Amino acid sequence: MAGMAAAALSSSPVRPGTGWPGDPATPRTPVAGDPIDVRTLAASARVIGVLDARVSVCRACPRLVAWREEVARTKRKAFADEPYWGRPAPGWGAERPRVLIVGLAPAAHGANRTGRVFTGDRSGDWLFAALHRVGLAATATSVYA
Repeated sequence: MAGMAAAALSSSPVRPGTGWPGDPATPRTPVAGDPIDVRTLAASARVIGVLDARVSVCRACPRLVAWREEVARTKRKAFADEPYWGRPAPGWGAERPRVLIVGLAPAAHGANRTGRVFTGDRSGDWLFAALHRVGLAATATSVYA
């Protein structure tokens, strides 16, 4: 992950707007703290980029927030020297796709580590290989955004 800002490299979980490649949020992105905030912020997002930024800083589920941040701090031994994203992983791809694939938590050492759904774990390896075989992905693997 060469080229990341030093602040992003030194912090797990990553703070919004600190230089992680592809981070859609800024330090000023509004944060949902409960289900009402989620509905309000999602409904007022007029473009997908704004929604992605808001998704990437959501804190509406306290148990999930605590879990993902603990995983980002303690890390898996194999990834102990790597920064962890430790935030919700926003979507990526076409704004109006022919196929929509939704990833669910936990993605502990995949998306929670890389910041990109289905990247860096076995579920992503399987998915990208399958998508590549049917012509829906340019490569058979996704290691990093």
